[in-house]
Formats: sequence, structure tokens, C-alpha cells
Amino acid sequence: MEMLLYFEYLNRKGVSEKALEMLRQEIKESEGLIHYWTNWILDTEDEDEQYACLEGFIESLKNCWKIGQAYTFSIIMGGKAHLE
Repeated sequence: MEMLLYFEYLNRKGVSEKALEMLRQEIKESEGLIHYWTNWILDTEDEDEQYACLEGFIESLKNCWKIGQAYTFSIIMGGKAHLE
């Protein structure tokens, strides 16, 4: 998941020698990868890009689960919580 976000980060912020270090610091400051990524997605102004990022995020979460595991989380968009 971190690598997917890293590629998105490079796309938005540009390539630099310290990009990965800066990303990790920003993730740490926002209390973790999930918080950082959801804020990143929700701060995107282009709705198509927002949905594309959200789709990648959900696909990454899906790939982290094993059969029999269950997690509940919510994604807040437009002031409404959508349980997944």
C-alpha cells in the first residue's frame, strides 16, 4: 500500500531524492498510512481523480485481507459516512 501511495505522491509532488523520506514523515505526522491516504483522497478537487484514487485504495485494502477476516471502516465523502 505504501508503494502505491508513493507513486501517487511522486505524481503529485514530483520526483526528488527525498520524496520517500518526506512521504514517510507526512504519514507519521498524520497518525498513519490510512489517515494520510484518506485525507489525500478527500483533498483531491477533481472528482474523477478522487474516485480513481479511492478505487486504488479500496483495492489495496482488499489485497491485505485473508479469507475469514473482517474489518469495518468508514469513508466520509461530502459529509456522509459510507460503511464498507
